[in-house]
Amino acid sequence: MDNLSLMTLLLAIATFILAGIAFWAILQNYNFRKQERKERLLNKIIEWAISISKANLELDKTILASKIHSHWIGRVSLPQLQSLFQEMHERGKYIIESANILSTPLFSIVKLAQEKTDKIIMTLDEAIITKAQREAEIPESTENEIKELIAEGVKIVKPVAADLTGIIDISELERDRQQLVDLVNKVIKEATKIKSEI
Repeated sequence: MDNLSLMTLLLAIATFILAGIAFWAILQNYNFRKQERKERLLNKIIEWAISISKANLELDKTILASKIHSHWIGRVSLPQLQSLFQEMHERGKYIIESANILSTPLFSIVKLAQEKTDKIIMTLDEAIITKAQREAEIPESTENEIKELIAEGVKIVKPVAADLTGIIDISELERDRQQLVDLVNKVIKEATKIKSEI
């Protein structure tokens, strides 16, 4: 074996080792980015859950104000309250997709929370329409027109007070709110668990 053959062999071995190191570095970078993406998605899910908790707090104030017939608690109007939950619903679409990528149990809990949010939105829609009809003495025939205006995002000129007395079943809304609180807590717990396993 002459020097040229030996040098060629050493060069081939060095190239092979260098290729292995490059492959390992690329693999490590890929794993790091994958982990970073998971953490970012989990943080967004946790932020969404916290935002729902804040909207739930406003709903809780409104329910309390209705129970004690007070107008100084829960100064947020029904359309504002509905808008808070509608925003959570829109963000929830993305959150459901993210949860589906991360974990089946997390996906299931997030989906249930989204469904409960939708139910609260429907209840608030009903309350807004009923309250507006009572305050403006709108005939039943225009209920569809009001629904269309709300769907288009048109604000009702006169703010609808947050008092729900006699408009909807407060106990059912309170039950839905509590179930949503429980689901949000489970979402945060599951997301934190997954985050700690990364």
